[in-house]
Amino acid sequence: MVDLTSHYGGIALRNPIIAGSSGLTASLQQIKALAQAGAGAVILKSLFEEQIEATALQAEAEMATSYPEGLDYMLHYTRQHEVEKYLDLIREAKQAIDIPVIASVNCYRGGEWEAFAQSIQEAGADALELNVMRIETDPAQRGSDLEQELVDLAISITRTVQIPVVFKISDRFTNILYLAQELVKSGVKGLTCFNKSWQTDINIETLEIVQGPVISTGHELYNTLKYTGLLTGKLPQLAVSASGGVMDYAGVVKSLLVGASSVQVVSALYQHGASYLTKMLEELTQWMTQHGYRSIDEFRGNLNASKQSDQELYMRSQFMRYFSSKA
Repeated sequence: MVDLTSHYGGIALRNPIIAGSSGLTASLQQIKALAQAGAGAVILKSLFEEQIEATALQAEAEMATSYPEGLDYMLHYTRQHEVEKYLDLIREAKQAIDIPVIASVNCYRGGEWEAFAQSIQEAGADALELNVMRIETDPAQRGSDLEQELVDLAISITRTVQIPVVFKISDRFTNILYLAQELVKSGVKGLTCFNKSWQTDINIETLEIVQGPVISTGHELYNTLKYTGLLTGKLPQLAVSASGGVMDYAGVVKSLLVGASSVQVVSALYQHGASYLTKMLEELTQWMTQHGYRSIDEFRGNLNASKQSDQELYMRSQFMRYFSSKA
């Protein structure tokens, strides 16, 4: 019998496969189905900072002319109502399933989120994942300033709560290793690599900007593997959850080999349903048995960048060396 137990950011997992934040984790019924199918943990659908602000702005527009005296009250009520619905989902999920429930918030600013993080903790969440996806549109904004904003946010949140705080980041940083190191110093327990940005496409008939593909194809996994291997090799104290392109058990195995402590699956569940988790776990167990592994710790990180000989394989120069040898 192989041991599939793993961990993420100080949280014990019965296995390393996490149902990632998505519409599939937005209702109690779906969450229960994922847990029953074998998920090691569930990350609730993200509550977006912009979502709350948009709802509040809509209320503001409706109230400004009809009932201006009650505007401040209604704005506060609207924000609190959106937050309370999310807290209720945390409470219900914790009562219904026996695996870790991780809250997810999409934000990039401090302020009232410290109080919200405290409420998330009080509602019973086992951890908090901060999705800090942000596309900067100001050419005067320096990259170093944006990174410092994330570090400052990390400090404010980790000082507020005792539950583990993990950051879900993009790969659009000049030096991800440096940012990860600073986040660790700030008290962050783990990184999820990577979040997926809104894909931009063009409808050439209507001449409109439209959303591109939402479902992953699996090609994203290569980038996820590269940075997971670098991060876990250089920062062994950091727990990394591989996210992006994990479509089957082979993607799970590859992610664990480069050092991931967990993987997050979304698109594969959209395509195949919650029961696909059971299949992935069965195939992971079969692979471990065939290769003589009794536990995940026996092979986790065996191919990360901790050894000098392997570091070159993660470098771009290896790409050029490969093709020059084919000439």
